[in-house]
Amino acid sequence: MFTVRYCPTVDSQIVTRRIIFNPNYGGEATEVPGTCTVRCINKGIKPKTRAAITKSVEAGGFRNPILVYATQSGVHLSFGGGRLLAAQQLDVPIPAIVVDYTGDFQLFEEVTPSNWQSFFTDVPAFFEFSEVGVHTHYGLERGRDEWFDPAGIEWTKELDDNDFLIEESPWL
Repeated sequence: MFTVRYCPTVDSQIVTRRIIFNPNYGGEATEVPGTCTVRCINKGIKPKTRAAITKSVEAGGFRNPILVYATQSGVHLSFGGGRLLAAQQLDVPIPAIVVDYTGDFQLFEEVTPSNWQSFFTDVPAFFEFSEVGVHTHYGLERGRDEWFDPAGIEWTKELDDNDFLIEESPWL
C-alpha cells in the first residue's frame, strides 16, 4: 500500500537509484510491484541542457517537483533527472512528489487526482495515477517518446540564450 505526498524539500543526495517499470531490466527488485531499480545515470540529458537547468535552478529555484518512489530500500527517481542532477551538483534539497511505500512522508500534503496540478508551475500533460503509483513525463527528459509536452521546456523562455535546445534536441 502507498500514498502520494508532496514534500517541498527532499535531500537530493539520497536519490541515487532510478525506478524502472520492468522487473526484467536487470536491476534490484523493489517492493513496488513490477519494478526494479538501477543506478541513477542521467546520460539522456545533453551537456548544454544540463548546464542550463543548473543555471535556471541557481537563479530561480525549482519550478516543478521531481517524482520519486520511497521504499524500504531507498528513495528512487522516477521523473526529473535533470532537476535532480542540478540539485545534487548544487547540494540543495529538491521538491518532490513522493509515492510513499514507507509511511515516512505521511505528515506531508496528499497528492490526489483533483489537486496534483497545483504542485507544478509547468503542468505536465501526462500525469497518471495507477495501482502502483504515478507515471508522468514531459517528453523532453525522455527523448525516446514520439511526442513531447511543451510544458517541459517552459523554463527555457526565461533564459537569455536557449539556442542549446535546437542544437541538442533538434526534434523539438
